[in-house]
Formats: sequence, C-alpha cells, structure tokens
Amino acid sequence: MTHRCLGFRFTLSADDRTVRARLDDLFAACRDDGGPPGARLHVGAAGARGQVVVTDGGQVLFGPGDVETALAYVVWEVNRRAVGGAEGYLLVHGAAAARGGGAVVVVAASGGGKSTFVHALTRAGWGYLTDEAVAVDLSSGLVVPYPKPIALAGEGGRERLVAPGELVAGVAPPSPPRLVLVPERREGVPVSFEPVGRAAALVHLAEHSFNFRRAGCAAFDAAAAVVRGSECLRVRYAEADDAVAALGRDPSVWGGPA
Repeated sequence: MTHRCLGFRFTLSADDRTVRARLDDLFAACRDDGGPPGARLHVGAAGARGQVVVTDGGQVLFGPGDVETALAYVVWEVNRRAVGGAEGYLLVHGAAAARGGGAVVVVAASGGGKSTFVHALTRAGWGYLTDEAVAVDLSSGLVVPYPKPIALAGEGGRERLVAPGELVAGVAPPSPPRLVLVPERREGVPVSFEPVGRAAALVHLAEHSFNFRRAGCAAFDAAAAVVRGSECLRVRYAEADDAVAALGRDPSVWGGPA
C-alpha cells in the first residue's frame, strides 16, 4: 500500500502486527496508489526490551529506541520529505480546518499552539485539512488537504499522535481560505480578537513559510491572495476550546458561516 503526502509517496511496514496497524491508522487518510514510492519506511525490531529502528530501504534512519518515539519519528520524517519536495504550493508553517466551504488557517511558529488549536477546531466539528504545513495551491488558491497525524504535546515531553480517522468530521475537501488566525495563548486571559492589517498579515505569512523565497513571485501572489480573501485576526486566549467556541457563537467576527 502506497501513501502520498503532498507529492511524496512512500510505503509503511513493520515487523510487529500492532505497530503495523498503528502506522496504517495514522496514515490511512494519505493512501494513494497512483505511483511508485520514493521511500520504503520500515519499523523493525532491534534487540531486547521492545527496541526498534526505522529504516528506509535497509538504511537506518532512527534508533534503536522505543516504539512511540519511533512512530513520532516516522511522522516527522514523512513531513520533512513532503515539505522539502513539494512543488506548486505556498507552504505555510501552520494548521488548517474547514467548515461551510471556507478554511481557517492558523499561522504560528513551533510551539505557538497551532496543533492544539486545530485539534480544538476538529473537536468542534470542523473538517481537518492539516497540521504543521498548510499547502495553498498556487494555481487555484485553495488550501488542499495534507492530512498528516496531528502531533500534540503529551505527558513527559512525548508527542501524542492523533490519526485523522479519529476526528469527528474527518478530512475536509480543498477549501478557499477565509480566516487567517495568529494565535497568542496567555494564562488567565479572556478570549479576544484583534484585527491584523493585511500588510502585516502578508509579512506574517511570508515569515512563517517554508518555501517563500524558493517559490518566488508565485508565492508572493498566493500569500497576497490569501490575505485579500480572508479576515486576518490575532486571537488571545487561555484555552483553545474557548477560542473555538467563540468563533462558533459569533461567526460575524470573521464573516464565517453560521
């Protein structure tokens, strides 16, 4: 079974049946048999105590280590290769979900709360588009699905991986961006929204893009189209669920669907 994340095709396998089933769950939304794989990622046993290694065509990429860390590594490696080789997109460091035919794009640096925010959106019934890398098609201007697992902070510094199949509304179709959010989490503050000027929003997108310089003028035009067609807001909140609830109660905040 071949999977595809953006333009990157790969296969997944494991010695252990339980690990293989978990890999299948994590990447079920990315199944695509449209072409030969560019990588053959395998989680294999490595000695005693449940240690494993991750290999690609026999070359060791990770390990020995425990299974959960190995799975997190596979998700990271797939994302690294997908983002590094993607063509035809503006790739923004963020997360996205969609409802009513429009997408909300949460743009933030690592640790800025985008994964937690998009997970809250999906729990509220929004369709999932992506976590970590938002792909805006340079031709259509649509945010296209890149349904990688959502990586949340877990206990003891470990990542907790949420498979798209576990989400309430599943994966959303390609959607036009309608809201750009800059999240700002602060302990003890009430939810508030503050407009961000379009020029400042464009700079924010550029600064948080993986390929803005590489894609050149096409990336600038795509980012400009995103901010022209979207409400651009800074959202301050203590809990992501509260911010998402506020969006749902009053979609006029951003011109979204009721």
